[in-house]
Amino acid sequence: MFSKSEKVSIEKEKVDYDFSEYKLKIIEKDKSFKTFKIGKYKIECFNPDQYEIVECNDINDPYVLKPISIRGKIKTAQFTGKFYEENLRPLFEKEKAYNYLYKVYDMGDDGLGFRYIKNPNKKTINAVYYQGVPLKIRKENLNNAQKEVSYFDFYDFEIDMNNESKIIRNMGLISIQSIKPVNFIKFLISMIGKNDFFILDFFAGSGTTAHAVMKLNKEDGGKRKFILVEIGDYFDTVIIPRVKKVAYSFNWRDGKPQDSDGIGVFFKYQILEQYEDTLENIELQENQSVKKQSKDQYLQKFEDQYLQKYFLDYETRESPYLLNIDHLRNPFVYKLKVNLEEVGAPQEMVVDIPETFNYLLGLKIKKIKTRENGRKYLFILGEKEGKDYAIVWREYNDKWSDEDLKKDKEFIIQELEDWTPHVVYINGQSALTPKNFEIRLIEPEFTRLMGGFSDN
Repeated sequence: MFSKSEKVSIEKEKVDYDFSEYKLKIIEKDKSFKTFKIGKYKIECFNPDQYEIVECNDINDPYVLKPISIRGKIKTAQFTGKFYEENLRPLFEKEKAYNYLYKVYDMGDDGLGFRYIKNPNKKTINAVYYQGVPLKIRKENLNNAQKEVSYFDFYDFEIDMNNESKIIRNMGLISIQSIKPVNFIKFLISMIGKNDFFILDFFAGSGTTAHAVMKLNKEDGGKRKFILVEIGDYFDTVIIPRVKKVAYSFNWRDGKPQDSDGIGVFFKYQILEQYEDTLENIELQENQSVKKQSKDQYLQKFEDQYLQKYFLDYETRESPYLLNIDHLRNPFVYKLKVNLEEVGAPQEMVVDIPETFNYLLGLKIKKIKTRENGRKYLFILGEKEGKDYAIVWREYNDKWSDEDLKKDKEFIIQELEDWTPHVVYINGQSALTPKNFEIRLIEPEFTRLMGGFSDN
């Protein structure tokens, strides 16, 4: 977990402490017949005739105990269980001392100063240890005592691992390999004691993280958001359809929703430019000043430097991938060639220039609105470093008359009136004059932020 602005902690769930299993008490009827040490621990041993286990229903009795069978994960993940399996079980296997009771001193967190452990009987294979009420619980008001719920681990979700593919198939989608269980991801997210943060998954797979976020938000009214990244071609065939289907319903069978009790969601997806896309969009143009020289002079003067540097500095400066300023006269139809498939010709697609500029500026978007006034206008209000920025995009051309510029100015001022920005960015020609804000041109700033060239 990472956070730029604050310390993030994982919070464990708390529930009322369950005292129902504390119902036994051990009575030592005689002194132990044997005493020995294992490491730092002193151990007394009682045979079955030297002790008695009786019922005790008084939770306030400091010696009331809860029996815990030493099996499963307790053998390896819990200290008492591990101690028994490594040190006392070998004695049991050798001596077959059924029902012998060990009193191990200086062990346990119940304040008794010892812990009882009993060997298996002839009908069982597991030993049992007896735990008193933890000291930190006993120090509280027992009527209002609570405990933290232990975290699950991978094995607790074994059934979910096996059933997850079925969930995908019930949505009418093609299952992929190694699907993460929704409940497992939902559990991991719920460990964070907040419900209004971003969850980023760089390996989105089938979209389980989105599913888990939406399900958790539905359960607790949270406002968590997800960001998924995926390179696989199933982005279009599995992830997007799954998000849409979960938005409508969480319950599907044979490709049909069983209800319409989804959570609803607004989401957008973006195709990131690849290296191959950049190569496809490089356009070379001859430089006329160099063209006047003979071929031999040309090569002699520049040699490899021309090919490696001069081409990129001049001949490719009008390429769309470097941001062609002339194309920003209509920013809503800026196109690049995009490789959507590993094989085949690239497709020409419209690129979202306004949003690209937002990212480059580092704006936190507050409002977006589109308007028509003889042409399309896009107004964006964002915040950066304590200042409000307004970005104005519209179609324009170099043949605008003074009257066109006047109407354009009046319309923009009218639309920005309620926003009161500190800075206004605008594309192309404009008659806009500083009022209560600073005016900046988009083109030179865009070019600078793209790492390109400027004629200034």
